[in-house]
Amino acid sequence: MLEQTLQQVRIARCAEMVGGAQKVLEMSADHTKERIVFDRPLGSFPVIQHYIASMVMDIDGSRFLTYEAAWRFSEGMSCGKEIAMAKAWTSEAYRRVTALGHQIYGGIGFTVESDMHLYYRRAKAWEVTLGDGNYEREALAKELGM
Repeated sequence: MLEQTLQQVRIARCAEMVGGAQKVLEMSADHTKERIVFDRPLGSFPVIQHYIASMVMDIDGSRFLTYEAAWRFSEGMSCGKEIAMAKAWTSEAYRRVTALGHQIYGGIGFTVESDMHLYYRRAKAWEVTLGDGNYEREALAKELGM
């Protein structure tokens, strides 16, 4: 019963991280449209567009893995492998997304006027909560019979 509860908590944490990453993406995208640099919107620069694209890819991958793990758990199917993949990928992706958000925001992202620093701190803390990427990779390898 304890193992089931821990699996449920890890899936819920992944869902929280997907939501946090989505919010960081929305904040960053809005900022790139509003912030004018060198008489152009910040979002018109290719590097910023690539940052946003990378954020979307990380979030969509995280969302897919989390949904797969949650669906398998809800159906009573074996889901240790899926949970390990979701937790490893999502926690690292959330940290990457918030780091890119900080790159987009620049110094203002660390000030009280922006919530970006709150999401970054959560991402760093949640990355190691209930098992970091290495722990999850070991769990995945164990699920694969290695």
